Order: sequence, then C-alpha cells, then structure tokens
Amino acid sequence: MSRIYINDYAMANALGIDKNDVWNNWQAGNSPGMTSTEKYSPGMICPVGKLTSELPELAPEYTRYNSRNNRLLHTIISQMTTTLSALKQRFGNDRIGLVIGTSTSGISVAEDGLEHAVKNDGIPASDYTFSQHGMGAGIDFLKEAFDIKGPGILISTACSSSGNAFATARRLINTGVCDAVITGGADTLCRLTIQGFSSLESVSQQVCNPLSINRNGINIGEAAACFIISGIPSKLELKGVGQSSDAHHISAPDPTGNGAFSAMQQALTQADLPAEQVDYVNLHGTATPLNDAMESKAVYRLVSDSAAISSTKSLTGHTLGAAAATELGLCALLIEKTIEHGAIKIPAQRWDQEYDPDIAPLNIVKDNTPAAEIKNCLSNSFAFGGNNTSLLIGLNND
Repeated sequence: MSRIYINDYAMANALGIDKNDVWNNWQAGNSPGMTSTEKYSPGMICPVGKLTSELPELAPEYTRYNSRNNRLLHTIISQMTTTLSALKQRFGNDRIGLVIGTSTSGISVAEDGLEHAVKNDGIPASDYTFSQHGMGAGIDFLKEAFDIKGPGILISTACSSSGNAFATARRLINTGVCDAVITGGADTLCRLTIQGFSSLESVSQQVCNPLSINRNGINIGEAAACFIISGIPSKLELKGVGQSSDAHHISAPDPTGNGAFSAMQQALTQADLPAEQVDYVNLHGTATPLNDAMESKAVYRLVSDSAAISSTKSLTGHTLGAAAATELGLCALLIEKTIEHGAIKIPAQRWDQEYDPDIAPLNIVKDNTPAAEIKNCLSNSFAFGGNNTSLLIGLNND
C-alpha cells in the first residue's frame, strides 16, 4: 500500500467559514454558529451548529443543482482551486477522482418541495428538480462544476460517511484508478435529521456535554470539509484508515467497544505506529450516554491516559455525514500549527467538567493542559448499525 498525503484541505462549520476562522474560534472556545432555534423542530427549541455566513448562489447554469449542500460543497472546494488546477495539469482531469460522504444531501429541498406541493394541490415548485437533493447530486454537480473526469462516488453510511469516503479515496489511488482524489463530506441542517434524532430521544435542548455525568444527547450541526489526497509528498500524511462493523444494534453501539477498538487498532497497524505515539484523539464524543461510555472504554484500552483527548461537538454540533472529515480537519490544524510554532496548546474541550465516574478516565484537554507537539492524531466516527471508522493523520517525517 503506497503512502498517501494531504495536499490541501478546506472546511466550514459553526466555528467559521474557512480554516483561519475555525482555528481562531476553536482556540478561543467560541462557536459563533451555535444557536438555539425551533426552525427545524417546531415546538422544541434546541441548539444547532449553523454556518457563520451566507453561502454564495450557484452560477445560473447550475440552477438544477441548487441546494444548500451543493452550495456549501462548491464554496469549500473553491478554496482549493490552485492545488486542484496544478494536479489537473500534472495528471489530467481524467485521473482526478471525487469521493464525498453525506447523510442527507440536499434533503431540505425535498422538504420544501413537499410542503409546497401539499399547499398547491400536489403541484411542485417551478424551480424544483430531483438533481437538487438526490443522494448523488453533489457528485454530479461537482464533477461538472470543477471539470473532474475521474470516478465520482457518493458514500452514505450515516455518521461515518466521510470517514468511509477517505477509505474509498485511498483505494482509488492505491489501485491505480486515480492519481489524486478530492474527498470529504458535507451535511446541512434540515428537519429530517433533527426531528428524526428527536424521535429517538437523542437531541439535547442544551449545548451538548460530552463525557459529563450530566450528558443527555446531541446537537445537530452543518458543515463541510474536503481534502485533496495523492501520492505527492506533503507535510501532512493520511497514515491509516480503520473500519469495522459491530452488527450489534440498529441504533445503539456495542457496549464492549470492541468494534471501535478494532477500527482504531487497524489504523495504527497500517501506519506501523505504536499507540503511545498518538498525541491527540478527537472522539466521536456525541454526548449520548451509550456512545460516550462505549467509546471511552475503547479509547482507554488503546491509549490509556497517554494521549490528549477531546470531543469538539459542543462547538460544531454533530455534523453527521460530515463529522469525520470535519474533525480530521481539526486534527490537521493541530499538526500544521505544530509545524509552524512547535509545542502548541490544544484547545480545551468545552463542557461542564463534571466527568462521569462510571466511564473510563481519559485525559481530557483542559485550559491548563500543557503545550505539546502534535505529530499524530486519531479521529473517530461511529454510525448507526455499528459502522466504525477511525482516521489517523500525521506529520510526514521524511
């Protein structure tokens, strides 16, 4: 298996619309996009992680693809056009692939379309098209908008979608199908997800509280994060991708944490990296009772208290299909800042600091956690059905 490098990346979420905003607000523990609303859950006010600025409209020739999800993806990939143009010139646009994860695509368009039809004797809105919200709509749109001729693949495995997109993207390069791949994920706010999780009694009406004895559920967020990966050496390396499936329960995780542990161990094995060299673990950390108990058990089994640990979902919300890519982007920022400055302060986890004594004692990042050089980061994403993905990113030591 050849080595895979990250040549560029971009992201937007409740912390900011680009990497600089995200880093500055993460450092400050400030999330300008976390807001309480009942827009997506009438009658129930709850926090959501919303983008911090309006998204540009698509060019007129792409009106048939117009959705918030597609506008967000276009905004993010537009931040990487210099790198993308150089790779097209080097390899040809037929050697560039696209693998994107999402859980809902542009389903908010379908929600609005159904509402319009109900109010208008079944007649859809004049500007409605299936291309706005089909699961593969983002792939079709991005290939056309950025003139990408290689394979286009949509991954939808709920909250591990963009993590599994990295696994597929890496295989495309290792099998010689592509020389470079744009990969990552996007999900935007809609009524389907917030009301769906509410029906499972999983949504908190306060900002979520990972690992706390007082945790009581998730906040939904919207985000996109995309990476350009290839075999061209860069300072950031995608060192390992671990995948497992519990097949334990349709919505509850396996309480033993064995599947989560297996995914993390696979990522380390691929990288030939001992667990004690992991500097930081970004937890799936949803703040639901079952997930946090399971994950803390698996992570403690892997790294004990040697690695710094945090969940960032109290600042971004749970961004569903975009979660893995979003949180890998945060890990990439930590490594980049280490390259620039040496030892750095990892932003502290935002929560009430009332650690649940019944779960494994992880080394949660606090305001007084000493500065350290962050060279290897592990990021976890776990989905319904026990679909587990763990991504390992690190400093290229060559």
